Amino acid sequence: MKPFAIGAFAAALFVAGAASAATIDAMTANTLTVTDQAGVTLSYQFNTDGSYTVAMPDGSAGDGVWRVNASQFCFTPTGADEACVAAPPAGKGPGDSWTTADPTGAPVTVSIVSGR
Repeated sequence: MKPFAIGAFAAALFVAGAASAATIDAMTANTLTVTDQAGVTLSYQFNTDGSYTVAMPDGSAGDGVWRVNASQFCFTPTGADEACVAAPPAGKGPGDSWTTADPTGAPVTVSIVSGR
């Protein structure tokens, strides 16, 4: 998967709500999964140092950096440009899921899975 596609899936994670320190803490302490309507799931690990990794279904991996900028979540996949989207919804933690739209408008399900 190209860096742009990795970034597109990452953007889908964060399209509603204001930044929540508790949600960001939950994201960095656990694993985030993003599943599209076809059942394709990517697993993200966001780290407290501002880096992230992503595991793709074909076994390949990607990485990049992230940051919170006011009410936006900004990420830069390695080899791609930074993109900023709305921050994750407030009040989310392990076991929580929500449905949102990816940058193309297609629905995806985002889940915070306990553990790394």
